[in-house]
Amino acid sequence: ESTVARAKGKLTLNPGALVFPFVPVGGETQMTVSLDNGGSGELAVMSMGFSESSEAFSLVEEFSGAIPRGEKASATLAFHPPADQDYEAILEISTDGLEEKVYLAVAGSGRPGLLSVYPPLLDFGPVAAGDIVERDVTLFNEGQPSLEISGLSVDDAQFDAVVDLPVEL
Repeated sequence: ESTVARAKGKLTLNPGALVFPFVPVGGETQMTVSLDNGGSGELAVMSMGFSESSEAFSLVEEFSGAIPRGEKASATLAFHPPADQDYEAILEISTDGLEEKVYLAVAGSGRPGLLSVYPPLLDFGPVAAGDIVERDVTLFNEGQPSLEISGLSVDDAQFDAVVDLPVEL
């Protein structure tokens, strides 16, 4: 009697952990992880999901199926923080490979409102002494919840900012 062992795949994740950039509360960003089969045989990915319920992370595009030896697949995760705090989770991937379970640590930080200014740089051009030149800027809140601007200052005596405050964005 003889036993034949099937060559097994080996799942390697690239990157080995996902750290999302700061994301405005209520916003979303996505990142992709590569599922690399570095084993000596085909690798079946049976399932993937978070080991504990996660309100801030989700699978946008998951992969299940076979990855031939030396080939890659991918999965896309989303980070959508509901509050101003740091988040961590573990993505668990089940395979039939040398390691039946492979884990991916994911982390991200939600931050309230994200204030941006357009244009980011103002060009007043040549201005004669004593003349006044005005330029408008627009403030945007790219996050949630709303922002209230109650003060504005300019650190150069040659410039002045005129705005009705407070203003909510």
